[in-house]
Amino acid sequence: MFDLLLQATGTAPDTVLVHPGPMVFPPIVFGIITLVILLALHAITFAFRNMAQAHPDKSAVLPYEPVGHPGTPIIDTAADRH
Repeated sequence: MFDLLLQATGTAPDTVLVHPGPMVFPPIVFGIITLVILLALHAITFAFRNMAQAHPDKSAVLPYEPVGHPGTPIIDTAADRH
């Protein structure tokens, strides 16, 4: 195919060279910025690791109530008719 193009036009086709622009920072700086962001997120997560123990008076396990779930009939009571 290339040979046919050379024979037809007598010259090689124009080529487009793409050169990327300069980077804003060296690659190591991007790595350091990413590491700092991830360490900050880790510190925030670590700070709130045990919130259930910090508020034991409000930590209660509620019983499971299947009313309203698929396959369970909804029981209409007088208290719900207000």
